[in-house]
Amino acid sequence: MKLIINIKPFSFDLTRKLITSKGIIHKKIGLLLQLKDSYGNCGWGEVSPIEGNELNDCIESLNFIGKKTTKDSIENYLCELPGALAFGLGASLADLENLTIKKLDFEEFNITGSSYLLPTDIDPLESVVKYLDRSNKEKISSTIKWKVSNQENNFNEEKALQKILNVLPENFKLRIDPNGGWSRQKAHEWSSELKNETRLEWIEQPLPSKDIEGLFSLANQIPIALDESLIEFP
Repeated sequence: MKLIINIKPFSFDLTRKLITSKGIIHKKIGLLLQLKDSYGNCGWGEVSPIEGNELNDCIESLNFIGKKTTKDSIENYLCELPGALAFGLGASLADLENLTIKKLDFEEFNITGSSYLLPTDIDPLESVVKYLDRSNKEKISSTIKWKVSNQENNFNEEKALQKILNVLPENFKLRIDPNGGWSRQKAHEWSSELKNETRLEWIEQPLPSKDIEGLFSLANQIPIALDESLIEFP
């Protein structure tokens, strides 16, 4: 299948800043991808890595692939491309082939299977309490995701954890995301605190992406989900 890749850069300010262990994100920058086949059908995808340098790598890879390509060529390249670009091109192909429509029955799709991300710029306990109040009135997700190890937090996260667990219902789940910002010592402290906590779904990328040995060690004690490490060690 012959394809044409069209690219449109985008940039916009976030309505609420996102604070991570690697810094504060005020703006979303990336590329909209359009794959167009010889019949005029189009598939869309997005390339928007958090790391600015990765976006430059994505642009270089797109220049290497060229504007005119084929479905087979893209699929052959995917494993070697930067993660954000591989995702964007893969999504574009799926959209082009209507896989999202053919494989998913949206009437049966359960939105409560997703998670609610706590805002990072206010007290997490306040957000949890408000969300729990909503959950009594609406059919919403029973999973809460909390990004920790943030540089601008003016509260003690360990104390906040205990307060959250004190109000979190037994049928709710908590995902904790340090975004690779913990040391092994801090990860051990949190895992010791949470190892018997049934409401913990997992801790996502607690250690830097290259510390695969430390991550495997933690996984023997507590549920761990990988993120950046999957790019380092595919």
